[in-house]
Amino acid sequence: MTENTFEQFSLDPSLVENLLKHNFKNPTPVQENAIPLILEGKDILAQAETGSGKTGAFVIPILQKLMGKEAHKTEGSCLAAPYFVVMSPTRELAQQTYEVCQTFGKSIGINSALIIGGESADKQKDILRKGIHILIATPGRLKDLFKQRVITFNKCEGIVLDEADRLLDMGFKEEINFILKAVPKTRQFLMFSATVHLDVLNIAYRFHSVPVEIKLNTEKMIVDKINHTLAHLGDNEKMSMLVSILKNSPDAYAMVFCNTKSETMIVAQWLQNLNIKAQGITGDLPQNKRSKLLEDFKSKKTQILVCTDVAARGLDIKDIKLVVNYDLPQDASNYVHRIGRTGRAGKDGRAISFCGYKDCDFLDAIESFLEMKIPREDVTDEMLEIEVGPRPRPAVKERRVEAPRRAREERPRRPREIKPRVQTPLKLKTEKVSSWSLSKARKLALGLFPIKNIETLDHKIVSTGKRSFFGLGPKVKTFEFSLKSNYQEILETLVDGIIKRTGLEVTFITKTKPNYLRVSFAGKDEKTLLENNAELLMDISFLSKRILSKYVKIDAKVRIDFSTKNMKRSSDKRLENLARKMRDKAIKTKAPVILNAMPAKDRFIIHQFFSKDPKFKTQSVGEGNLKKIKIMPRRSNKRRPQISTQP
Repeated sequence: MTENTFEQFSLDPSLVENLLKHNFKNPTPVQENAIPLILEGKDILAQAETGSGKTGAFVIPILQKLMGKEAHKTEGSCLAAPYFVVMSPTRELAQQTYEVCQTFGKSIGINSALIIGGESADKQKDILRKGIHILIATPGRLKDLFKQRVITFNKCEGIVLDEADRLLDMGFKEEINFILKAVPKTRQFLMFSATVHLDVLNIAYRFHSVPVEIKLNTEKMIVDKINHTLAHLGDNEKMSMLVSILKNSPDAYAMVFCNTKSETMIVAQWLQNLNIKAQGITGDLPQNKRSKLLEDFKSKKTQILVCTDVAARGLDIKDIKLVVNYDLPQDASNYVHRIGRTGRAGKDGRAISFCGYKDCDFLDAIESFLEMKIPREDVTDEMLEIEVGPRPRPAVKERRVEAPRRAREERPRRPREIKPRVQTPLKLKTEKVSSWSLSKARKLALGLFPIKNIETLDHKIVSTGKRSFFGLGPKVKTFEFSLKSNYQEILETLVDGIIKRTGLEVTFITKTKPNYLRVSFAGKDEKTLLENNAELLMDISFLSKRILSKYVKIDAKVRIDFSTKNMKRSSDKRLENLARKMRDKAIKTKAPVILNAMPAKDRFIIHQFFSKDPKFKTQSVGEGNLKKIKIMPRRSNKRRPQISTQP
């Protein structure tokens, strides 16, 4: 079977020579489908996986169509009149497209210009005066220069929306509509995207375009060459895990993704403090600094690039071996685009995502989008025992911005309407042991569970084998062991293990009542547990309950609370006063009372308050981090006294 080549498209020999010079020998599937249609003048909407060669799919035919055409230096009072305009969602992607146009087009007389925000408009005007064929721009700067009559679209033969779905996601719909109204109706309309976006088609139809749709490997969102896994961690374990991964791969050339600009710079600084060659890049940096950081990363002067999603789409950085999602993306489709930075051009790649307490809300959406369960990473104790030092503080400016933002986030508000999740039954952890003796099997099974008391083990026989010693000995049986629902003993063992692993100097006691279990900490590091709104205490609570639920089925009536001996804050008093008022209201109205949505740490106090009152019970209502609390009087089990009607 013969391989396809670029000669089959009847391209100009000088253009083919340029392609071969840069090792472009065979077109990718999206190029093979798109190039002939573009050369015929058709409008297209091409959807293909990340790293499939979409940039070449439109640049190559555009260069062919412009062969032999003169560049317009001026058009009336305007400085430039490009033949083709390419709109990109980010400055970095625009820069990359410009470099591709220059690489293949400059030597054959086709001039390109780059117009992006964050750089001097006067310098860009000087470039436009020299005459251009292709204009690559971000929508905002393009609209500004058109309104200033620096650019005209009278000669425009085609518009390209590169990463069209991302352009709309980033809020450029108004600018795109503005530009499309200004270009001739006869122009060619080319749209390229990694995911389906109905708004893209709506824009095409609105401007009288019925594009030919090209869909390649849309059912296979993750490239086969990418080995992607997910690690369940505490939020304070992420850096230890990251450093462990990087130390086990000393030649790692990696991208680390965070959800916020603040976290991006903190993670980058943290890695630098540990003598790891890392740099952080966000949209707030000046364009010249962003360009320099990307150049250093491409040349491998920088080993690790920590970034927000500004760099997740379209950037073609070669040989990236590892992608780490330090935070799970809030937009499920960004998971595909992030990990698509590795495993490109047929090479193997690895991606690992960290799922902390705050990331859990995004995991279901991502796995639903992928229509698969992400394989879980085996996290060992050694990975989490690496000393990473204190977490760096954000810059002063960021702290001033973060404080009011955090206050707004914690303010009660109406929860978003979320589709109900399909709850799959929890499969409890069991262990199988084969032995001819039950007592021997129980001793072996004891080492497989986080307990020390053999009486806590429950068992059943799942199969019976043949007799040993030529049919004269005892039968070998396979026992399936599980744990009895002894919450207190199992939880004490789990909490003790967590405390030893963290090195905290605290002791704890457990207090039990019917359907209630409380773990209370005291000691030298008690204050540490309560820092940052009891973040560490909440993490220990979450982790303990999560592990406990793997071994025993927790009855819905059972409440497990974590606290400290001196746990008291001013906000606690306010919440307790609120709880008292709501209790009085429930008594007066004899009906359930519902509190406004509040974050987990506030719900923690309300639940704790009512757990001491046998006349009331509480329940969290809603989805996500912010939930309402329903306060209900408990039903009395006492029978009403019967009044005798007999004398």
